[in-house]
Amino acid sequence: MNGVSLFSSAGIAETYFKKNGIDIVVASEIKKNRCELYSYLNEDCNMICGDITNTHVFEMVKTETLKKNCKFLIATPPCQGMSTLGKKEYEIDKRNYLIFYVLDLIDSCDFD
Repeated sequence: MNGVSLFSSAGIAETYFKKNGIDIVVASEIKKNRCELYSYLNEDCNMICGDITNTHVFEMVKTETLKKNCKFLIATPPCQGMSTLGKKEYEIDKRNYLIFYVLDLIDSCDFD
C-alpha cells in the first residue's frame, strides 16, 4: 500500500513500514539536511524538499501523491506553537496553520 508523509523529518518513524507492506512513496520536509537523510534512508521515496505553504511545493506533493496512487497520509505538523508547553502564540505562530495544508491535500486526493 502506497502512502504519503508530510513533515517527514528524517523518516525514522517510518523505518519498519516497508517490512510490513507499507510503502511511503512521497514525502515532504522543509529542512534540507532532513530531506537528505530521509532520501538516504528511503531510496525509493520521492522526497520533495521545501515549504508546503509554497504553492509550487504543495502542487508537487499533490501531483506525486495522485500519480503514485497513495492510499493514506501521515502528517505530523509541528505543534510547538499550540502546545501547552510551548510559547502559546496561537494566532501569530505560522506553524499552527500548517494543518490546513494537510486538510487541503486530503480534499485533493482519494485516500482510503
